[in-house]
Amino acid sequence: MSDVSVTGTVGTAGPDGSDVLNQGDINGGDGGSGQTADATNDVATESGATNTAEATGGAGGQGGVGGEWLSADPPQYGEGGSGGAGGDADATETMNGSYGSTFTEAGSTAIAGSGGDGAFGGNGCGSGNDGGDATAVTTSTATSTTESEAMASATGGSGGNAGGETYGDASGGSGLAGTATTTATDTNSDGLADASAGATGGNGGSAVGTYGLVPANGGTASATARATGASASATANATGGSGGVAESDGGTGGSGGTVKVAATATGVTSASASVTADGGSGGDAGATQFGPGAGGAGASVSLSNAVKGTTDDGSLTLKQIANAGAGGDTSDSTGGDGGSATSKLSDDDAANAVNKQSASINATVNARGSAGGDSAGSEAGETPGTAGSATTTLAITGSATSSIIEDTNAYAGRGGNADGYGSGEAGAKATAKASDGAAGSANVTAEAVGGNGGNATESGFTGGAGSTGTATATAVASGVVYVEAQDVGGTGGSGTEGANGGAGAAAKLVNAATATNTTSAGITVDQIADGGNGGGTDTGTAGVGGAATAESTVTVTDSTNLYVDESATGGNGGRATSTGISAAGGAAVAQATGTGPGEVQTYSQAQGGNSSVTGGSATATAKGTGTEVNSTAIAIGGETNTGAGNATATATGNGSSGMIVANANSDANQDATSLVQGMTAQSTISLYGGDLNASSEATTKYGVGLTSIALSPGGPSASGIFGVAAGVASPTGAGAILNANHQIKIAMGPDPTIFAVGELGGGYSGTAGTQTVTSYVEESINMAKLSASGSFVIGFYNGSANNPLDVTSVDIQVRDNAGYLLNESLSEGAAMNLFSGTAPTLMNAAFTNSGVEGVTITMTVTTTGAGAGFSGDFIFGDPPLAPTNSTATGHASAPPDSSPNGAGEMANSHPGTSGDAFVFHSPAEPEAIQGHAPAAGGSGVAHSQFWSFIELMSHAQQHDADAIIANEVPGAVPMGVTMAQFDNHAGDFHFM
Repeated sequence: MSDVSVTGTVGTAGPDGSDVLNQGDINGGDGGSGQTADATNDVATESGATNTAEATGGAGGQGGVGGEWLSADPPQYGEGGSGGAGGDADATETMNGSYGSTFTEAGSTAIAGSGGDGAFGGNGCGSGNDGGDATAVTTSTATSTTESEAMASATGGSGGNAGGETYGDASGGSGLAGTATTTATDTNSDGLADASAGATGGNGGSAVGTYGLVPANGGTASATARATGASASATANATGGSGGVAESDGGTGGSGGTVKVAATATGVTSASASVTADGGSGGDAGATQFGPGAGGAGASVSLSNAVKGTTDDGSLTLKQIANAGAGGDTSDSTGGDGGSATSKLSDDDAANAVNKQSASINATVNARGSAGGDSAGSEAGETPGTAGSATTTLAITGSATSSIIEDTNAYAGRGGNADGYGSGEAGAKATAKASDGAAGSANVTAEAVGGNGGNATESGFTGGAGSTGTATATAVASGVVYVEAQDVGGTGGSGTEGANGGAGAAAKLVNAATATNTTSAGITVDQIADGGNGGGTDTGTAGVGGAATAESTVTVTDSTNLYVDESATGGNGGRATSTGISAAGGAAVAQATGTGPGEVQTYSQAQGGNSSVTGGSATATAKGTGTEVNSTAIAIGGETNTGAGNATATATGNGSSGMIVANANSDANQDATSLVQGMTAQSTISLYGGDLNASSEATTKYGVGLTSIALSPGGPSASGIFGVAAGVASPTGAGAILNANHQIKIAMGPDPTIFAVGELGGGYSGTAGTQTVTSYVEESINMAKLSASGSFVIGFYNGSANNPLDVTSVDIQVRDNAGYLLNESLSEGAAMNLFSGTAPTLMNAAFTNSGVEGVTITMTVTTTGAGAGFSGDFIFGDPPLAPTNSTATGHASAPPDSSPNGAGEMANSHPGTSGDAFVFHSPAEPEAIQGHAPAAGGSGVAHSQFWSFIELMSHAQQHDADAIIANEVPGAVPMGVTMAQFDNHAGDFHFM
C-alpha cells in the first residue's frame, strides 16, 4: 500500500487598517496566497493493492478591514484589503503490477483552495481573489482476475467574495472560480476494469459594491473516464460551479459553470459507459441600497456521443445524462434564465468489426432543462426568468441478431415564479426521439415531459401555462418488438392574492410509436398521454386541465401476436381555495386499432381529469381484426364534488374467437355529497367466427337523459353492436319515462327519488353455435341522502327483440351488497312481458338510510342465430316512505261501487279475522287473496305493505311467477285465473 498526501498552507490574513493617526496604515492589508499542492504517486510496482495520491491546495487569506479615523477633521476611512489567491491542487496516481484475484484500487483526489474574501473599508472594499484550479489524473494497468479500479476526483476552489458595500470611490471585485479537470484510465485484461472520474467546478465569488459589479461565473468542470478489460465500466460525472451572487446597482448574478464529460468502455463480455453532466446554477441577486440586481443564467448542457463502447458478442450499456443549471433568483429585478439541456446519442454497432459487435445493447439518454429564476419584485419589468428546454435523440443500430433496449427521457424546465408581483413564466418544451436500426429484437421507449408554468401573484396576473412534450419512438427488428411513446403536459402555475391559475398543457400522441418486424414474433405498441393539471388559485380563476389524446392505428403483415395499448388521462382542473372559480378537468380520448394475421389484442383507457366543478369526459375505443381478437375499452369520467364526467367506451373485434369488453365508469370523488356516488357499465361479448365486426358499447353519465344504443347486426364492412350497457346517474327526463309507463309510475309513487336510468342488451355475433352476452350497470348509492329506509323499485320498459325465435333466454339479476334482490331466467316472451312497463319492488332489510349501497343490474342474453338479440331499458329509484295510518297509501280497501268491468270488489276484512292479509301459497297450492288467517304453507302480508296493485303482483311473482290466484269473495275474481289474467283486474282494487 502506498499513499501520498500533500496539503498546501493557508494564506495569511491581511492586517486590519489602523483607527489612530500615525499608528499604522489606515488601509487594510491584502491576504496572502494559499500554497499550491502537488501530490504524485508513481511507483513502478506498488507494494499494496490500494494506492492513492491526495492534494489539497491552501485557501487564500482574507483581506484586512479598512480603518476608521473618526477624530480627524474631516474623518478619514481606509480601504479594505483584498483576499489572497487560493492554491492549486494537482494529484497524479499511476499504478501497475499483477495482483491475482485481489481487488485493486488506484485513486487521485485534488481539492483546490478557495480564494480569500476581500474586506470592507469605508473608502472602498477589497476584492475577492481567485479560487485555485484542481487536476486529478489516475492511470492503472494493474491486473486482477476480479476487479481493478481507477478513480479520479477534483474540486475547484471557489472565488473569493468582494468586501461589501462602500461609500468611497473604489469597489472590490469578486474572485474567479477555480476549474476542475479529471482523467481516469483503467486497463485490466484479466477481469473488470472500472474507471470513474468526477469533477466539480468552484463557485464564483459574490460581488457587492457601488458600481454595478459583476460577480464571477461558476467554474468549469471536465471529467473523462476510459476502461479496457475482460469486462469494462467507465463513469464520468461533472458539475459546474454556481455563479456568484450579485448585490450591487445593476449587477447580474454570475452564470453557472459549464461542463464536459466523456466515457469509453472496451470489454469482451460486457462494457458500460456512463456520463452525467450537471450545469452550474446562475447566481442569485439581492437588492441593496444601491439598487436591484438580476439573477444569473443557468448553464446549458449539450452532449453528443459522449459515451462509447464495444464488446465481443457481449452486453453493452450506454448512459448519457444532461442536466442544465437553474436560473438565479432575484429580489427585485429579472430572474435568470434556466439552462437548456440537449443529449444526443447515435451508435452504429453493426458498422464495427464482427468481433467488436455486441449481442445486446442497452442505451439510456436523458436531458433535463432547468427552471427560470424567481422574482420577488413588486414593479412592472421585474419578471421571472424563462425556463430551459429539453431535447433528446437516441438512435442505435445493432447487428441482425442483437437485442436492443433504448430509453430516452426529456424533462423541460419550469417557468420562473413571480413571488411578489406579476405573471409566472410559461414552462419550456420537451422533445424526445428514439429509434433503432435493424436488430434481432427491440425495446424502444421515449418520454417527453413539458415544463410547468411559474406561479403568479396579485389580481390581473396569471400563472404561466404548462408546456407540451413531444415524444416519438420507432423500432425495427426481425424478432420481438416493443415500442412506447409518452407525452406529459406541464402543470399550469398557481395564482395567489387574486391571480389566476395557468392552464395545463395538452398531450397528444397520434401514431407517434411505430413498430415493424419481419417475422411472426410479437409486436407491442404503447402510447401514454397525460394532460397537465391546471393551476389553482385563491380568489381568481383557476386554470383548466389539459386534454389528452392517444391514438394508434397499427397494421402488421408478419407478426402473429399484436398488442396495441393506448392510455390517455386528462389533467385535473385547477381548484379555488377561497372565493375563486375552479376550472374543468381535461377531456381524454384513447383509441387503439390493430390489424394482423394472427392474435390481436387492443386495449384503450381514457380517464377524464378531475375537478371540483366539471369532470373531464372520457372516450375510449378499441378495435381489433385478426384470428383471435381481444379488445377492451375502458372510459373513466373525471371526478367532481357532485358527480363525474361522461364516459363512453366502445370495443370492436373481427375474428374467429376472442373477447370484446367495453367498460365505462363515472365516479364522484370520495368526499362527494351526491346521492349516486358512482356508476359503472360494462358489456362483454365473445366472438364465434365469421367475417363480422362485432362491437360492445358502454356509457355512463351524470345528470342527463338516456341515449339509446340500438343493437345492430353489422357485417364485414360495418360494425354491428352486439353488447350494450348504458347508465345515467341522477338523470333528467325521468318524468317522461314514468308518464309513458303507468304501472312503473304507480309503483314509484308520488315524487320518487330516481337513482338511475339505463339500457342493457346483447345479440348474436357469430355464425354458428350458442352465444352468451353479459352486460351490467352498477351504481353506488349514498344511503345517508335518503329521507328514510325502505324498499327500492326498478321499472323495466322499452323491451325489444330481434329474431325472437333465436333468443333462447334472458336472465335478469339485481344484486346489492348482501345478495340477490331479483334473479329471473326468462324466455324471450317472458322477458318482453317484464320489459313492458313492470316494476318489481326490491326488498331488503339492509336498505337503511346510512352507508353506501352498491346495486348491480345485470342482463345475460343467450342466442343461437345470426341477427338475434334482446335489449331493454330500466329506471331505478326510491318511492317516498308510506304513511302508516288506516287510510294511508298502501292500504287496500273496497271502492264504494263495483268496478266498471263488473269484476267485483275486494273487501277490507272478513268476519272472524284478526286483520286484512294477502296470502301467497307455495307453488304446490293455489294462491289466494284472502281476508282470513293464512293457510298452511302460505305467507301473510299486510295490506299496508303495498302501495299499488303492481307491487302486490310483483310480490306474488317473486314467490312463483304466473301462479294461480283465487279469491273466496263470491264474484270478486273468477276462480282459476292466471297472474296475467288477474292483471286485467288491477282497476278493481282501491289502494288508499
